[in-house]
Amino acid sequence: MFFDFDKSNLTAEAQSTVTEAVSAAKTLGSVRIMVTGHTDTVGSDRYNQALSIRRATSVKDEMVRQGLGADSIAIEGKSFHDPLVPTGPGVREPKNRRAVIDLGG
Repeated sequence: MFFDFDKSNLTAEAQSTVTEAVSAAKTLGSVRIMVTGHTDTVGSDRYNQALSIRRATSVKDEMVRQGLGADSIAIEGKSFHDPLVPTGPGVREPKNRRAVIDLGG
C-alpha cells in the first residue's frame, strides 16, 4: 500500500488493503505478521527512518483496530534503503512511499 508524500495516515486504498490482509490473517489462523515501512529518497536518512516506522505503525494500529492481536504484529522501518523503484537522492517516487504486509505464518 502506498502513502502520500511525507504522510503516514492511511489512504482509502491503503485502508482497503489492510482490511484484506486482516481477513486473510484471520482465515490463516495463527500467523506472525511483519509490517515494513518505506520512504522515497527526499530528506535525511534519520527523518525517513522515523517516517517509515510511523507508516508501519499506522498499518499495525489499523490491523489491531480490526481485531488482530498486537503481539502477533511486528514492525520495522527501512527508510529509503529498499526502494521499489530505484532512484537517485531527492526523488519523490510515489511507489517508494509504501508499507508491505507479510503474513509469515
